[in-house]
Amino acid sequence: MAEQILNEEEGKRQARKTSIREGNFSAFSSGLADNYIVPLGNAITNSALVIGCLSAIPNLLSPIAQMYGSRLMEKHSRKKIVVGFVFIHSLLWLTVALIGILGYLGYLKSYLPFLLVAAYSIIAAVGGFSGPAWFSWMGDVVSEKERGKYFSRRNRITGFSGMIAFIVGALVLDLLETKGIVLAGFAILYFGASITRFIGFLLFRKQYEPSFSLNKEEYYFTFWQFIRKNTNFAKFSFYMGAFQFAMTLAGPFYAVHMLKNLQFSYTTYMIVSLSGTIFYLLLTPLAGKFSDRYGNLKLIYIASGFFALYPVAWIFLKSPISLIFIAQLITGIATAAFAIGTNNFIYDTVTPQRRGLCVAYNNMFSGAGIFLGSLAGGLILGYAHPSFMNAFYFLFAVSAIMRASMALIFLWKVKEIRTFERMPGPLTWAMFPLTMLEEQYVYVKDFSRGLIDKHKKILKV
Repeated sequence: MAEQILNEEEGKRQARKTSIREGNFSAFSSGLADNYIVPLGNAITNSALVIGCLSAIPNLLSPIAQMYGSRLMEKHSRKKIVVGFVFIHSLLWLTVALIGILGYLGYLKSYLPFLLVAAYSIIAAVGGFSGPAWFSWMGDVVSEKERGKYFSRRNRITGFSGMIAFIVGALVLDLLETKGIVLAGFAILYFGASITRFIGFLLFRKQYEPSFSLNKEEYYFTFWQFIRKNTNFAKFSFYMGAFQFAMTLAGPFYAVHMLKNLQFSYTTYMIVSLSGTIFYLLLTPLAGKFSDRYGNLKLIYIASGFFALYPVAWIFLKSPISLIFIAQLITGIATAAFAIGTNNFIYDTVTPQRRGLCVAYNNMFSGAGIFLGSLAGGLILGYAHPSFMNAFYFLFAVSAIMRASMALIFLWKVKEIRTFERMPGPLTWAMFPLTMLEEQYVYVKDFSRGLIDKHKKILKV
């Protein structure tokens, strides 16, 4: 028995390491693909409604697929589900590469926007089937006490890979745009996304999965039962749906605003967008420590406040420098807090048997919010804005008001499950910037020392 426990713990340790390696390639794939889907849509159509659909329809189909994906765990292992759908996912990115090639060759021009929406929607649905199984799987390999620390580390490392992909993508697109063949550049990006996602599939095959089984009689309840019971987690899901609606009113259109309204190049667009990721990576370790010490709900409150400020910054700021150091710093703080807070809140609130199902139901609310918010944003931008005001700025103002309103209406009803320390006093909060700098200094020092030690070993060999 003791040997079995030791073997299982070693398997979980190896699974955590493998997950970070897999996450690097998956994040690189996403950095090439998801980050440039709106610019690709912008390159083949002028329709704001089509851009809205690129966010709306995939984000509705994905949670619907997750509902069915959660039921697959009754008959199949989580590893088999994830491996199978990640393999299909890697192949489907080639369809978007084909759209880039068709655009470059001048074929089917009037149909390409609809083909892009259809292809990206199918890709999102396929990704959705594997989501609950992956979330449940990771919940069993990461212990409760180290979730904040582990996921902040994983997010930071994988975020760095996504950032590198984002840079590569912008450089490729800017280079080929000067030659008048930018659509060929998009084809190259999505071919690269397919390859790196396939490498993630190979790593998933090597990852250890703890034993797990589902008994439908013990874990299952319908979506309507989930709504009627109005549990603490259901209240959290209501908040997520309402808040995602407010977020995606403007969310898909920052890229369009930069490329069309502000006339940024792809490189400038990349730098501004990437700066938010950099701030997110720098602040993620703090969010993880905050989560482990003070709780996840407080992090979500912090994220909601900063997310409400974010669209306001886009109304008044126009230069890349000001957007980077004000607007993107705001979203970096918000994203770090939101990612860690919501992820760990779900793990704390839901039993292991019901994680996959509850994540699917939660994402149904989020997906519906994103679907309606994206469509509403496209309609506001295209048709329902006042003539005396820039359409983008009106949309950003509406989104800011809605974000604050949705947080105030829904979030206070949600309760923290675990007991955490009380929040620090005003003096500690005043020292927050210094604490942040100290945390990042230690991280950079340790990272640099690790690189030096590694190269010393290579040189000795």
